[in-house]
Amino acid sequence: MAEITERITLGDPGTPVYRSEPHVARYRYTVDFIEDGMTVLDMGCGTGYGDQHLEGAGAARVLGVDYSDEALVYARSTFGSAISQYARGFASSCPLADDAFDVIVCMEAIEHFPDIDVFLKEMRRVLKAGGMFLVSTPNKLFHSPHTDEPLNPYHSVEFTLAEFEHILGAHFTVERMLGQQPQDTARSVAQRFSPPAWLKRLLLSLPLVQNYFAQSADVFVDEEVGNCRFFYAVCRNAKS
Repeated sequence: MAEITERITLGDPGTPVYRSEPHVARYRYTVDFIEDGMTVLDMGCGTGYGDQHLEGAGAARVLGVDYSDEALVYARSTFGSAISQYARGFASSCPLADDAFDVIVCMEAIEHFPDIDVFLKEMRRVLKAGGMFLVSTPNKLFHSPHTDEPLNPYHSVEFTLAEFEHILGAHFTVERMLGQQPQDTARSVAQRFSPPAWLKRLLLSLPLVQNYFAQSADVFVDEEVGNCRFFYAVCRNAKS
């Protein structure tokens, strides 16, 4: 699946647990916001691994949207059901009706989109009044410190906590801002320096490091959010 090397494919030996577990943990956390009978959009669904959690939470309909045909083929064959379905779409133009969803989920996808304002306007259009927008993204201070451009070549933009709150607040009411995988102060400072690529690969190959990142994946906090590896925003669509 060369086209989707940035994507998570559960069970793929090329996707180590320390990478996949934080992604899956976000969906496990998200089920607490899903109520029976809700219609849910998983925007930037990738290979669809999260939709089984949304469906299991009682959603009446889960629509996964992604631009990658290859990812969607995998999602349909692996997770497709009468409830979980998939469609091709782009951040700037979704083939969806106005006010179509109770909840929109966007996990680690917003940083891939070139025009964030256009994307957020589109999400606001398809989300019902009072609907919930749940969105996560990497903390720039950990993933691309001391550089304007993201170090990850697949990312168009990354945010500090203040930047993330500002861009979301221009379109939605931000009810809660959470952090995933909090770091203690010493580790937080250390991780904000970019080691050479070879050293980073070496460190991430160590079982102790991999186990640490995997085991802390389910930890979400609402204090010292800026010292967390990822942000998770709970937003509301206040349109009339």
